[in-house]
Amino acid sequence: MSIAPGVRSTLVNPLTSRQCECLSLAADGKTSAEISIILGIAYHTVGNHFREIQKRLDARTRAHCVAIALRAGWI
Repeated sequence: MSIAPGVRSTLVNPLTSRQCECLSLAADGKTSAEISIILGIAYHTVGNHFREIQKRLDARTRAHCVAIALRAGWI
């Protein structure tokens, strides 16, 4: 799923609200450990969220996930 820079997506957001929270915090530069503390969830749960996000967005890295979500206007 590739979205051109500066173009808002008309695609429906395939992510849960919790996944969007994780991505938003990652976009702010937070680590998995910091995200787990902020959201009050286990460190491994954060990793599970990001693995699922990568799968849903067909992204290669966490940064790629953030870029896709930002371009689509989901976060």
